[in-house]
Amino acid sequence: PEDEIVAVTDLPAVTDITEDADGTIWLASEQVGLCRLTPAGLGYKTTMYDKYTEGLNTSNVQSVAAHPSGLIWIGTKEGRVITYDKNKGLFVDVSHLCAMTGEGILNMLTDNWNNVWISTNKKVTRYNPKTESSTTYSVFDNLAVNSFIGGAFSQSASGEVLFGGNRGFCAFLPVKEKNGLSIRSTNVIITDVKVHNVSVFDSGSTVGYDYVRGHLTLPYTANNLEIEFSTLNYAFPNKVQYAYKMEGVDNDWNYVATNRRFANYNNLRKGTYRFQLKATDENGLWSEVITSLIIEKKPALYETWWAQLVYLVVFLGMLFILYRFSVNRFRLRNELKYARIEKEKSEELTQTKLRYFTNISHELLTPLTIMSCLIDDLELTHKGKFWQHDVMKINVNRLKRLLQQILDFRKVESGNMKLKVAEGDLVPFVNHICQYNFKPLAKEKQLHFSMVSLEPTIMGWFDAEKLDSVLFNLLSNAFKYTQAKGSVQVTVEQLQHGEGRFARITVSDTGRGIATSDISHIFTRFYSNDPTNSVENHGIGLTLTKEMLELHHGSIRVESQLGQGSVFTVEFPLDAPFYTDAERVGLSASPPDVDLVQLEITSLEALTEPEEAEVSDISLLIVEDNAQLRSLMEKIFSKRYHTYQAANGEEALRIVDEHPIDVVVSDIIMPGMDGLELCRRLKGNVNTSHIGVLLLTAKNSVDDRIDSYNAGADGYLSKPFELKVLDARLSSLIKNRQHKSERFKTTVELSISALEFPSLDEKFLENAIAVIEEHLAEPDFDLDMFSGKLSMSKSSLYRKIKSLTGMSPVEFTKNIRLKHACRMLSMQAGNVSDIAYSVGFADPKYFTSCFKAAFGVTPTEYVKQHKHADTSPTNTEN
Repeated sequence: PEDEIVAVTDLPAVTDITEDADGTIWLASEQVGLCRLTPAGLGYKTTMYDKYTEGLNTSNVQSVAAHPSGLIWIGTKEGRVITYDKNKGLFVDVSHLCAMTGEGILNMLTDNWNNVWISTNKKVTRYNPKTESSTTYSVFDNLAVNSFIGGAFSQSASGEVLFGGNRGFCAFLPVKEKNGLSIRSTNVIITDVKVHNVSVFDSGSTVGYDYVRGHLTLPYTANNLEIEFSTLNYAFPNKVQYAYKMEGVDNDWNYVATNRRFANYNNLRKGTYRFQLKATDENGLWSEVITSLIIEKKPALYETWWAQLVYLVVFLGMLFILYRFSVNRFRLRNELKYARIEKEKSEELTQTKLRYFTNISHELLTPLTIMSCLIDDLELTHKGKFWQHDVMKINVNRLKRLLQQILDFRKVESGNMKLKVAEGDLVPFVNHICQYNFKPLAKEKQLHFSMVSLEPTIMGWFDAEKLDSVLFNLLSNAFKYTQAKGSVQVTVEQLQHGEGRFARITVSDTGRGIATSDISHIFTRFYSNDPTNSVENHGIGLTLTKEMLELHHGSIRVESQLGQGSVFTVEFPLDAPFYTDAERVGLSASPPDVDLVQLEITSLEALTEPEEAEVSDISLLIVEDNAQLRSLMEKIFSKRYHTYQAANGEEALRIVDEHPIDVVVSDIIMPGMDGLELCRRLKGNVNTSHIGVLLLTAKNSVDDRIDSYNAGADGYLSKPFELKVLDARLSSLIKNRQHKSERFKTTVELSISALEFPSLDEKFLENAIAVIEEHLAEPDFDLDMFSGKLSMSKSSLYRKIKSLTGMSPVEFTKNIRLKHACRMLSMQAGNVSDIAYSVGFADPKYFTSCFKAAFGVTPTEYVKQHKHADTSPTNTEN
């Protein structure tokens, strides 16, 4: 009987066909995609997968192959390799695993070891789904063909995979990998060994080298060794990889690419080494055959045993000489030791003096503060000035200067003094010090005192604090040793040294002068040339001056004649390149805080003393470990504020938790938690970040002030402080907060950031407003809901909002509702009743009453004014 031809399906451009283990037939079409023919009765059920099928997304299917795992492998004309799990109905793109580069897939088949073979126009790729590894064979790897052809592929009975091309075909025998297939061995040989770039195989150049089969002997002079190698695999030489190891030198194998078939070793030490070499086949599988070469390097002459014997004899001889030398040196060391002990005792005594002075200075600053506050209190309670007040004030300021000088000297000695230069005009700076600090003294002592500048302006970089101390010390000495009717002169000028500008300040006097024998010692610490041994001459002023100038990259020199006077000359650089980035702070140089405070006091004295003020509702917490100063401050400020006391930071935090504190005035140095940590705790907690903090300390350096402001302090005062200044700082801080509260309350359109609150307070207000806006139309939104939304207790919420805005939470909520109503009225978003309901007022009449109380007009009048004048009766800020 004749064969029966049955048309199963009608598909255009079928390019490949295969059958899986279940008898399902799969057809590849480069026009309509993938076709699945499932046996059904006497026929087949047809299922199509094309560019609209998720995961496949193409109709250009070129080849198809069934895998024993049940997956269907699909190759597309665009160069994609896709697997299809017919049980899950899932397409997966595995092109990247098969190392596909975009060439169209021509053929696909599965070999006897379940590898998937994929051919394109220029290469064949073997992919192992189990290990997810792939090997690619390119026409550029010396294959028999230049290009492969679609449909020309098969597998022989012996398992060889065949692919046809334009010049015949290529046969690939799958190689067993380490999971069960036998590895093809690869022979690798050493092709050359070079010592100092000379081959040991060259008969004309092997003098001094002994090469035997598998063994190489090198003299001690052979410091450079190169071993070249290759493989006998000539079919795929570019796919072979190498690894080598020198036992005794390398701990692990060194893996190298095909194009680097050599190993270099330099400066091998004497001994015997084994060089091992192995390679892979073209499939990347390592051969178990290892090629070895034994290398022996002879010792140098100085490494032989008899040379080492000579070394031992020489060493013993030197040891004996060293022993005799040590005995003699021991005597000298004892003498030096006693001298060093004496020097250390002297230095220790000096440091003890400094520590004593420093500790005394710190201890005296607090009593000095008490005295200063009492003087200010006397001035306030006794109307009008009296001469005793001026005398006490002058002496308090003088004591402060002397104590600060001792503290500065201690800093210089311990290396903690830092230079902080800023740009400024030197002429008014020096003039201010002369006129303000010494002009009154010159008048009192009947001295002719003048300040001369050779230039009207000298701009430059200098440390105002250090330079103030230098000038104060020099002028103090000049005034001290110059008799009445004498003269003291300060000269300021600018010099050019090389490529830089320098300032020169000269302090000259007509005093008693300095003896020639004393000039070389006057900058030595604790040295005094005062024949009267005055207790005022403590011997550190000029030492501190010299060390501060050296810190300023400057210098000081003195010229003097006994009985005729002295001239001190100070020089320091003015240009920025002379100073490091850390030394330049970039601020405008001005006289130090001690003088600025005095100026502030002068301006305050012009104010009229207030009458006995009533106690305000501001709560002030005073944190000070000195009980007397704490009680004095509490007594003075209790006349104006509700005051609380704490002896340290821990006690202060407990009081803040229990009472509504508005401002904290705290010392920095205290036992337990200090003032800086207290400030960080307060400013870092959203419940207390609104509390103002003023820090008081005996420290007065730039770094100390920077630390205070970095901790979040609102103000900083050094001890001893003026009571008026502290009172002014407190008043300014409180008024500033009240001004912010008033602006917030009365301004309709106001950005929170415009009020310049600290970041925590600004974020809190934004969150609070957001919560109210979220419940804007809810009349029953109360304090319980408000505090719950912000995760705060009702008392904490009340204190926080009251401090920041001057309103209770209920008033604050009403204020936000009314501001929203203003915006809606200005946009004519509805009638008054509708707007009242939309912002949470249950009664329009009550809304009208609240609106008029807040803004001075009724909602209807507000709309009319806004419409005609295009302005609001309230302020608007951005």
